[in-house]
Amino acid sequence: MSGGAKTSVILGTATPGGGFPLYGGAVAETINATDPSLNIEPRNTTGSTENVPLLEAGTLDIALVQGEVAYEALSGIGRAPADLKIIAAMYSTPGMFVVRADSQPRSIQDLRGKPVAFGAKGSPAVVMAIVFAGAPVVNAAVAIAMHPPEGGVSSIKWPFFAGLLLAAAGGCLVTLFRPGQPVAPRRAAAPVAVTVAAGPTPGAPTDRR
Repeated sequence: MSGGAKTSVILGTATPGGGFPLYGGAVAETINATDPSLNIEPRNTTGSTENVPLLEAGTLDIALVQGEVAYEALSGIGRAPADLKIIAAMYSTPGMFVVRADSQPRSIQDLRGKPVAFGAKGSPAVVMAIVFAGAPVVNAAVAIAMHPPEGGVSSIKWPFFAGLLLAAAGGCLVTLFRPGQPVAPRRAAAPVAVTVAAGPTPGAPTDRR
């Protein structure tokens, strides 16, 4: 490299306030301070699912990508296999079973026979539909009870209540006519956040952690 020019490297992270921008900022700061030939420029994106196509398009030089997203992109799940390579694992990201604090389950065994949402592909179709149908109804009821509108409930226009009724009716229909139990998903390795760069993966190893 002549003339002391630095090589600029665009690093895709995620939306501000999350872990990826903090991680990417720390990486860029460290590399820029220790390697005078490089200039790492962190760039906020909407996250892993945008970072992969941005890498493929050449908009990013390197990016932070969640393990599941990288696996699906490299394996060609739901799309053509990505011509990318993993250059480093960042950190493990364990999954957790979460329930309401006032609910009965206290162990994984207690969840037997109950609907459990594992994500977009493994979730029972009914779970998120009920959540998003019930959320506006509950939110509206609580908001009106805690902060009554000027003029009282009678001052609220009828389309507002019609919308709540339609949301509730949708949740009921989804519950009554929900599809059968989903096929058990294939057991996968623990998720890992990784750093991905454009270019082919020599040898295509099966375990890159």
